[in-house]
Amino acid sequence: MLKNHLVTGINTMTYVSNAGVLIQLQDKKILIDGLCDPNQPFYKNPPAEISAKIKGGMPPFDNIDLMLITHQHSDHFDPISIHEFRKRNPNTIILSTSEVISKIKTYASDNDAPDTGIMNLEHNLIELKTALHHAEMLTVKGINIRILSMLHSGKSYDDVRNFSYLIEYGLRILHVGDASPVRENYDGQNLRRTKIDWFIAPFPYIALPSARVVIKEYINPQKIAIVHLPNEERDRFGWIKATHKSFGKIEHDFIETIFLEELGSTIGL
Repeated sequence: MLKNHLVTGINTMTYVSNAGVLIQLQDKKILIDGLCDPNQPFYKNPPAEISAKIKGGMPPFDNIDLMLITHQHSDHFDPISIHEFRKRNPNTIILSTSEVISKIKTYASDNDAPDTGIMNLEHNLIELKTALHHAEMLTVKGINIRILSMLHSGKSYDDVRNFSYLIEYGLRILHVGDASPVRENYDGQNLRRTKIDWFIAPFPYIALPSARVVIKEYINPQKIAIVHLPNEERDRFGWIKATHKSFGKIEHDFIETIFLEELGSTIGL
């Protein structure tokens, strides 16, 4: 469990929101899905203290190099919070889908410049257009990023573009957002050969036997971090208990897995 994984060295991961993590790899900091809509109650929002620190660029959220946003859903992305973040953190490069970048731009204007005096509020935005089931490579601020376009979980979300990010900077870390745990999302990507150190994924990946097969056959990471479990008091479907029960049956024969459930907790990578 989380408490058994002490923070060591300079490679760390801090859990900040529903599927949101701050990853520090040596001298680089990457925030993924860290600012979601504070008004959606079902999943975990960043606490006010963490949200204020992120938007204000206060330690450990100072000097964030990259902000990666997997898709436009409110439990992963809040354009108002990100607008506030950008005004104080103009040097952070933001990468995401066309839909996300477009929403961010709607809050930018010539009359609302960052506190630093930089006037061009679009200078730090990278709009990604990777086609479904394709991938592309970018190097931003010395960090290698492989963008993989994958189907979002759930039939009703087939039209939602979801980007998974494979980060390489000393370690290799894959965050899949809400990518469906199905073979077609991973077939042909050769992720197993990549030797991924950490796989960050929503809870169905560990709760469903078919999803665990996908992990073993297509990814085979060294370690797994599970996110996206609902708030306990809102878990009317019993997903938390069911996930732990399902995983508990195979835990000793599976890849080492950590459940990120306590906001603000930090683990060593």
